[in-house]
Amino acid sequence: MRFRFVDTSRLLCVLVVGLSLTSCHGRIGDWYDVFRLLNADVEIPEHFLKVENGQFSDVTFKQDGPVFVIYYGPDNCTQCSVNKMWQNECIYKASEDGRMYLPMTVFAPEYGELEELLQTIQSTDIEHPVFIDVDREFEKQGFMPDNPQFRLFLVNDDGQVIYFGQPDADDFTRRFFMKTLDSFKK
Repeated sequence: MRFRFVDTSRLLCVLVVGLSLTSCHGRIGDWYDVFRLLNADVEIPEHFLKVENGQFSDVTFKQDGPVFVIYYGPDNCTQCSVNKMWQNECIYKASEDGRMYLPMTVFAPEYGELEELLQTIQSTDIEHPVFIDVDREFEKQGFMPDNPQFRLFLVNDDGQVIYFGQPDADDFTRRFFMKTLDSFKK
């Protein structure tokens, strides 16, 4: 793993998360997750199974601008993850409000559980497209955090994570998230 200098906004992101990790819920492993995530060269996989309006299709994805990844790995309960998707509505709303990124909900099911995931998604009224990382390409890159709280991250064109975590956790993180997004407009 190579190290890079972290710009000010990314350093502030670490500080915000760091303060939250000092609470009673923080773990030493969370610091490692943050370190690994911020030093990763993230490549959005090219091949996905896309589910939109109940229809399935194989798609080739080409990153053209920042992407906000909402990742549900194989260690997440499928039904629970689908039921929690409403919690990420602020990410979709911000992108619809003219922010310059593509929100991308990605599921990486456990091997053998793809059929269950497809049935669950199809039977749920989901407004946004869902991408399924059948081959778990994100995980193969080795940066994916163990803590599910950090599996929401904004990746710029250069493959750097410039924001991670739930953007509407509180007023401070919401303002920081919007300020990060506004920096794309310049």
